[in-house]
Amino acid sequence: MKKTARKRGHGGRRATPSSLTPGAESEVMTLRDLAEYLHCSYNTAWRLAKHGDMPSFMLGGRQRFLKSEVDRWIAKGGGRRRVKEQ
Repeated sequence: MKKTARKRGHGGRRATPSSLTPGAESEVMTLRDLAEYLHCSYNTAWRLAKHGDMPSFMLGGRQRFLKSEVDRWIAKGGGRRRVKEQ
């Protein structure tokens, strides 16, 4: 069986997911980056991610966040609890 070499990253943090328009790039953030970006504690960011409130994906067994998706989440109201009208 022929082994193929794996490409290693350059340490850059850019991704072009299919959900974005072609040619558009979005920064990939770690949980720590997310907390810094949202100006909240690491624990608060972790809690948002744990409960599935924050759009994320798994990479190497760790949760990652696309900055563009986080911005979209914020524009829609973020983690604000909505009161049901009766």
